[in-house]
Amino acid sequence: GLNSMACGLERVYRDDVTADNAVGFVTASGDRVPLPREVRRDILAGKDLRQSDVPEGIEVEQDRLYRIVDGKRVLIRDFSDLAFKFVRAPYDTRPERRTEDPVAWDPMDGGPR
Repeated sequence: GLNSMACGLERVYRDDVTADNAVGFVTASGDRVPLPREVRRDILAGKDLRQSDVPEGIEVEQDRLYRIVDGKRVLIRDFSDLAFKFVRAPYDTRPERRTEDPVAWDPMDGGPR
């Protein structure tokens, strides 16, 4: 189950980046989270890490996703026109509103604020 998958993991929290904490994350006890060796090596080598998670043959430019084919970029998807669209969940039991003015909703307290 989930407990076996989480074995050995520790929750981390975002903190200020300082000279003593270059990563900007701390554990619940306040200890700094060390920079992984691979990342440290890449930084010291001057590697641009901004797209390190993008697979080879794929490029991202602003809101557009490209595939590299024969050295040329082929647009896969342009995400610049994405906009929020409200979809009512089937388990949403709140009364339907007839107004465009959104009411703040906090699922933890069970109703609109």
